[in-house]
Amino acid sequence: MIRIKRKEPKNYLTMIEEAFSKIPLYSKEWTNFNPSDPGVTLLEVITAFNSLQSNQLGLVADDVKEKLLKLMGFTAREGRCGRVLLAAENVTDDFYLPNDQKFRIGDINFETNRRSIVHANSISSIISVASKKVIDCSSLIDRNSTMTVRIFGDKPAVGDELYIFLEKEPLRDTELIFYFGFDDRFHRTPGGDRHENIFAAVKWQYYTKDGFVDLRTKDATRAFLNGGELRLSIPRVEGAKFKKEGREGYVLRAVLERADYDVPPRFFSVHGFLFEVWQKETRSICHTFKEMDELEIYCDLLEEDYVNVFVRESRKGSYRLYEDSRFRTTEKGRFFDREKEAYGLYKYLFNKEKYGYGPGSGMDSIKIVAYNEELMRQRMLDTVIGYDDQDIELPVQNVVPESFTLIAKRTIDGEDFYDFVRPDRNKPGELYYTLDERKGHIYIRDAGDYIGAELYICSCAVTMGSEGNVRPGNTFIPIGYETNVRFYNPYIGEGGRLKENLDELTARFTEDLNTPYTAVKKSDYEDLVRTIPDLCIHKVKAIADSAKNEVTVVVKPYSDTERSLLPSIYVNKIKDFLDERRVLSTRIKVAQPTYVPIEVNGMIYVRKHYENSMEEIRKVIEKHLDYISGKQNFGETLKFDALFTDIEELDCVDHIYELSIKPENSNAIMSGLDVIPAENALCCAGRISIELNMF
Repeated sequence: MIRIKRKEPKNYLTMIEEAFSKIPLYSKEWTNFNPSDPGVTLLEVITAFNSLQSNQLGLVADDVKEKLLKLMGFTAREGRCGRVLLAAENVTDDFYLPNDQKFRIGDINFETNRRSIVHANSISSIISVASKKVIDCSSLIDRNSTMTVRIFGDKPAVGDELYIFLEKEPLRDTELIFYFGFDDRFHRTPGGDRHENIFAAVKWQYYTKDGFVDLRTKDATRAFLNGGELRLSIPRVEGAKFKKEGREGYVLRAVLERADYDVPPRFFSVHGFLFEVWQKETRSICHTFKEMDELEIYCDLLEEDYVNVFVRESRKGSYRLYEDSRFRTTEKGRFFDREKEAYGLYKYLFNKEKYGYGPGSGMDSIKIVAYNEELMRQRMLDTVIGYDDQDIELPVQNVVPESFTLIAKRTIDGEDFYDFVRPDRNKPGELYYTLDERKGHIYIRDAGDYIGAELYICSCAVTMGSEGNVRPGNTFIPIGYETNVRFYNPYIGEGGRLKENLDELTARFTEDLNTPYTAVKKSDYEDLVRTIPDLCIHKVKAIADSAKNEVTVVVKPYSDTERSLLPSIYVNKIKDFLDERRVLSTRIKVAQPTYVPIEVNGMIYVRKHYENSMEEIRKVIEKHLDYISGKQNFGETLKFDALFTDIEELDCVDHIYELSIKPENSNAIMSGLDVIPAENALCCAGRISIELNMF
């Protein structure tokens, strides 16, 4: 029903004409077809009803499709804000950015999610000690360098170390963010944190006055298996300078505890002291505080001066709206005092003795809501009527769902009470509503005790989805102040997307239907091998033997070695992966690739004035013979005609007098002038003997 294709229904005029044409077949007495005839009236009514029904026949409503997809385990993916890591240049002293500090690239807005520190620190140098040999990796911090560095050499081993020297002592009890730019020429299949790292393990340490101490880490590089961010939690212990190979500074050290890499780690850059921003634009925000007489907020949005303060005066119950004491008309009442300390930094004070009212006990006694001017004017939404699925349109679309909250205002015995309500909270008596973040609508599923309540937007942010996945190298302009500090993103933004609509969800479901999870056909085995997490799979060929009920899977990994073979760790991983997905009666074998060097002999006449004729001819020959890095797969026939034609079409070639190809081992056979490799074999260049004569 999800993918049903229905015939185009007939329209009313066509149906009524067909009905009139059939009347004589059923009744000779009915001869009056004028509109005044009661029979004609009945026929028109029935035909109209039939036309309406046919328009709906085979049509599955959107909500029915969504429920059907949910039964299959498919629900719409939530929208997410694009996330970018920023670096800062020209920083002379450490400083903090407020919560929701805005940055702009053109018309795209980014914000901090929390108070963030910008470090006046940098990486001074990087070295590694691999197999007792020192490798200078400092080119990784040179922004103009295009070099890639094998940080542990060609053969990483347990105990190899990487040292990152810092200009200054990092702030204690903070989290440092680094990013390693990875040279992913070998196209490793993504693994992720859920998958065990079968290749390597690393521990990170920091040098203190008591020696090296282990650090808590969040390592998206997965022990240098791929590029990504590294988060290191610096302890409260005092750091100390460390000397190594003529270098001195505060040091972070990585030590390999397991080093079974299939491909030696190779990086092109390292950036440090980063902080994160998210592609969103906060229109309003709610800060929550426990009971206190004095609190401090550092929030950029406070500068617009559209602020509401709500206080819960008892441990439980609704909130009351407090007013700025500067505008009070009585000595006693629900008031607060406010003091500005710096840009975006404000202090709020509550004095129960002075004003007669104040916060009660509890972790959420005080809520301070700040709006921008646009949303302040549109924050009033509607009144809760109480009928099922009341639809209320928001003044914004593409809402960030985790940011969204409503305020429900109820008037009881002449006094106003306020409650803060998040989406999808379905408890007895509560206001239960759902949010369509993409369209910008809320649907009240159960009014609970809130019939007649006025609804206001509390907190709300919007996003631009995938537009937040910006390319690297952009300059981010901070909003609200001028500075000599340059903020830029050294790496691409990631993760931004809008919530899936029904068409996108259906397309994903259809794609999943066509993705093999159990291997039946040969192509299923090949597709499955290419999806094995963490492996660098270059070429794969499944060979079926129906007599033995056996499937042999031949795999070539990406490798620095030209005629690479499968490491044992690959063989075991592939075998285990396919064993879980094979038909029970089928046996699985994992085989090594074999290689067939091809000998080429010939005499070619070339034209005058072409100095690089031999180089051009060899390049064409090697391209045809290169099944290792080319697009040719196992067992593909090497066509003599194609090689002959490509050589003959070169500008430097007048004509080919003689040309032949043949395999140098028994892993291929000749078929006429063509070479047919075995099903598990790849061609490669062997001895090439070409004689050139000038025409």
